[in-house]
Amino acid sequence: MSNTFCPLPWNSVSTRNNGDMRICCHANSYTKNRGILRKDNGSAYNAGVDDWDDVRNSDLLKEVRTTMLKGEWHPECERCKKEEENGFKSRRIYEGEDWGINFGDLNEEYAKQHTHEDGAIDTKALPINYMDIRYGNFCNLKCRMCGPTDSHAWYDDWVKLNNRTEWKETTGTVFN
Repeated sequence: MSNTFCPLPWNSVSTRNNGDMRICCHANSYTKNRGILRKDNGSAYNAGVDDWDDVRNSDLLKEVRTTMLKGEWHPECERCKKEEENGFKSRRIYEGEDWGINFGDLNEEYAKQHTHEDGAIDTKALPINYMDIRYGNFCNLKCRMCGPTDSHAWYDDWVKLNNRTEWKETTGTVFN
C-alpha cells in the first residue's frame, strides 16, 4: 500500500446524522469543507435525496482518488496524515489492512484498474462494502471527539464549555 492510498473513497459511503454525505468520518477536522460531498451548486449531497452512484462520483471524491493515486495527500485527508506523522495507526492504515489484506478484495492496484483518469469509478465494479450511517444524535456516550451534533448527551457540557446554546452544522447554525 502506498503512503496515501485509502480504500474508503472507492468502497464506502459515509453520512452525517442529517443525511449529508461525506468522504469518511475522519475527513471532518481540518478543512472548511469538513469532507462534505457537494453538488455543482454547492449544496451537500444527501443520503435521503440523492442517487448514491452520483454521490460516489462527486467532484470531491474524484479529486481525492486522483490525488491518492498520485501518491499525494489530499487536504481533506489531513487528519490521517497528522496521525501518521505523530506515530499513530490512522484510519487510512487500518482500513487498508482490512480491505486490502484481510478481505483481499480492494487494494491500490485493483482501485487503479477501475478508476478513470478523472477519478470517476465504475460503481458496479467497485460496490459499496462499507456504510457509515448516522441516524441522529441520540447517544448515551460523551466521547471526547464528539459534540452535540453526534451525541445529545454532550449538550449540557457544550453549553457549559462554550457559553452558548447553538453550534455550527453543515447546513448552518443549529439552535437548541
